[in-house]
Amino acid sequence: MLRRIATEAAIRVGADGAEWLVWGTRSEALTTGRMTASYSVDAALDQWIGRAARFGMRPKRIWLIAGAAECAHRRIILPGTNQTAIAQALTFSVEEELPLPLKQMWWTYSTRLSDTGDSTIIDVVATPRALFAPWERALQERKQECAGRLPEGPLLWSELAAIRGSEIDLLSVWGERRTTIIRGDEQGMNNLAAFVRGPGESWEALAPDLSRPFKSHQGDKSVISVFTSERLRKRVISLEDLLPEDSQNLLNREIFHGVGEDVTVAVSLLAMRRARMERRQAPIVFSDSADAKPSADFRPTVPRIEIPSGAYGVAAMVLVCLALGWSSLKNNRENAEKLEDQLPPMKMEYPIVQERIKALDDFSEVRYDWGSVWLQLSEIIPKETLFKEFSYNSGSGIRLIGTTPNQAALEKLVDLLDDRDYFSNVRILKTAPADKLLTFTILADFDGDDIEYYQVPGDEAEEKKEEKEGKKDTSEKKETKKVSLSTQKGGVG
Repeated sequence: MLRRIATEAAIRVGADGAEWLVWGTRSEALTTGRMTASYSVDAALDQWIGRAARFGMRPKRIWLIAGAAECAHRRIILPGTNQTAIAQALTFSVEEELPLPLKQMWWTYSTRLSDTGDSTIIDVVATPRALFAPWERALQERKQECAGRLPEGPLLWSELAAIRGSEIDLLSVWGERRTTIIRGDEQGMNNLAAFVRGPGESWEALAPDLSRPFKSHQGDKSVISVFTSERLRKRVISLEDLLPEDSQNLLNREIFHGVGEDVTVAVSLLAMRRARMERRQAPIVFSDSADAKPSADFRPTVPRIEIPSGAYGVAAMVLVCLALGWSSLKNNRENAEKLEDQLPPMKMEYPIVQERIKALDDFSEVRYDWGSVWLQLSEIIPKETLFKEFSYNSGSGIRLIGTTPNQAALEKLVDLLDDRDYFSNVRILKTAPADKLLTFTILADFDGDDIEYYQVPGDEAEEKKEEKEGKKDTSEKKETKKVSLSTQKGGVG
């Protein structure tokens, strides 16, 4: 069965604005967008979804990522290793550490044993619910699914430095307006600092604060610095006494496959893209439950193994299932080898079929009862007003270009259009005098679901007349038939 190319999207939200990334999960296609903090969430989301649709990508699942500067990270050490007792005390301990009440925050945690083995280390990360609230409302209104809520810091460390945790002491990620500095080891991140440049503020003004984490790093371990563009890398490297000599200064294209230098998108969005393209779930997700039980731990504590009495029967069933699965796999491999010769022709036909599917999808978006629309407009529009162009685009709506005698007639036309259920937000784009007439261009939003079947009143009268004439002809035929039958009976008598 042929499937459409699936797409996913992620939005990074912070005090400095929001950034958007849409990608194909089985392709290298992607599109990006950015909005400032003062812009409308609804307007930005509509623009981004429309832009993605123009590239043939229509995501239904959107991840929300909380910027590192908007998250609170706390490390709590509780005595003992009994997970039941720790779970009971965890909520009270976390509530004392976080800046807001727990009911006002999204939060999650991870647990692991300390090096001494007599206590439990708990890493907590939280962000205000108000950070995601406007985006969640906008997604719900557009029938989009919120795939999950993520903190940026643990995501960056798990994707960029965790695989080399024994060699890397510090990870710095640089954007146009912000930088995130993370320290950790192979078990995960243990410290994070986020800096955001204010309007008109330079990197030199932040240099004294930025240099402190770099000066305290371990000399036997290296530093990874990731930049979104070559211009930004040159700018930061030019700051004296900031990056250490052993810093590995990399670009997005050196870490993420298929991302060029011109894509200056947040690294956390690219990390989310890589995880989903590799069919991996996000490592850290804010929980919906009241006790914030994490869907995936940073580093879960190894539990004590207890084998129930019925486990042996289950193990026998598992062995039987494995044997059946191996037999099925063997048969499937034999059948696949028989069908191998048919695969090249199918691959050749696949792009053609995909193009046809896309063409049918595009056609289905504009397949409305345009006949009823045009008939109704022909009835109500004054004869002195003429249309030269009537066009429709799923992204921008209806465009009307024509002529009318004067401004009063134009305003009357706008009122007539605005009274139609399928037109809304009717607005005059521009007007210009031409040959004693007034040319105009009108834009209007269009909703094809509100179109009702329309029939010209004259046609209904003619149909009723034809229907009456048909009934009259039928009655005359019946009378003629009765006369002929009576005549035949008279002849026989």
